[in-house]
Parts: sequence; C-alpha cells; structure tokens
Amino acid sequence: MFLKVYLDKHKTRNGVLDFKGCKAQFTYRNMDIDKAGFNHSLDFIKAKRTVAACLCEKYLLRKDTSVASMILLINHSFATSWFDKHPEHNQDGRSETNLDSILKYRKEVFDPTGHNPD
Repeated sequence: MFLKVYLDKHKTRNGVLDFKGCKAQFTYRNMDIDKAGFNHSLDFIKAKRTVAACLCEKYLLRKDTSVASMILLINHSFATSWFDKHPEHNQDGRSETNLDSILKYRKEVFDPTGHNPD
C-alpha cells in the first residue's frame, strides 16, 4: 500500500491553463498540490506567468474587464510579487499593485524564466 501511495504522489500529470485564448501547458505531480488544492509546481507557476503576459498584451489591444481581473488575480496569487522587490515601480505608491503598474512592467513581472516569487 505504501508503494502505491508513493508512486501516485510522484506520478507526473499534464495540465493546461487557458483564458481568453492565452494558453500554457504544465506538468505537475500529486505531491505538488497542497491540502487546500493549490498547485505549487514550478511548471505551474511558469504557466501562470506565461498566460498573464499574454493577457497583458490582449488587454493593451482591447480593454476587457475580465482580462484585467484575471491579470490582477494571477499577480496576487504569488506569495511575493515582483513589486515587493521593486516597490519604487508601483505607480501610485500604494501597497496594493495596480493594473497600470503591472502593464507597464509586464515583461519583468511575468517573466517565466526569471525570479521565483513564491
């Protein structure tokens, strides 16, 4: 029984994030998901950044409140955001990061190869 649970925890699975045509694939293992159901795999974090970067580009072409909401949701899903490390770039000086700041620094904020915010 222990071996089966161990193997299930380490079995690799595939997932896809997709919102408004911005899509990214990721892999994860059951052990990457915590008791609350949150996925902590690095591949999932990279996929969230990829989707968010795409959504920023879509938003700049056509303002859509659902796209804006998703950009903010993804940014706030990270335990530590890029702006925590670079507060001088938050345009209105609030502790809460606004959409304008995220859009202006979107390449740094959602760089899938860069910093690890979590």
